[in-house]
Formats: sequence, C-alpha cells, structure tokens
Amino acid sequence: MILDNEIKESKLDTKMKMDYYFQACIAYLLFADSSLIYDKFIFRDNDAGLYAVKLFWNGQWHYIITDDRFPCENNELVYAKPKGKNEIFIMLLEKCWAKLFGSYKTSTKGKIS
Repeated sequence: MILDNEIKESKLDTKMKMDYYFQACIAYLLFADSSLIYDKFIFRDNDAGLYAVKLFWNGQWHYIITDDRFPCENNELVYAKPKGKNEIFIMLLEKCWAKLFGSYKTSTKGKIS
C-alpha cells in the first residue's frame, strides 16, 4: 500500500536524513490535501515493484520511474522511514527526489538560491 486512509503530516519521521526543504513540502501536502500525494504516483505495478512519480522542479514536470528497493544498513532503512507500517509513499518520493538530483547524498543538501 502506498498510503493508508489516515494521512496526516505526522506520517513523516522528522529524524530523516532527507532534504529539509523537500520534507517541508511533503508535510505541507499531507496537511493541506493528501490527494496531492496520490496524484504524484502516475503508475503503480506493485507486483513488479515499479512506480512512476511526477515531480515539479525548475518550472517543469519530471517523470521518474523507480523500484521499491531502498538503501539499508544493518537491516534498517538509511533514509526515509514511514510511521505507517504498510506505507512506502515517503520512501518512493524521496527516492525519486534523489534520482532527480543524481543521488541520495546530493539531494540532502538543500540550498536557497
């Protein structure tokens, strides 16, 4: 399941290593209208573990295809960790954000330009 029916901003683990600007945007979307999160997932093939997500960056939409494999160390997720036990939306969004910037490491350095 990507999202459960009880979407709230509290779904974010504030100890994440993800970019704070990106985390703030996700929190706002969850608070304002959670359907905006659903709308970002344009393709889902749960059996194959593939997802397509659209993100708006620098004035244009980017369509990013990703899988449901996430970086782990010692059997623990390294980056985003969902609070809901069956949700992966935050991990998928973060992974797509990282792909947009080339890697998880480069996507965690938010700067105001």
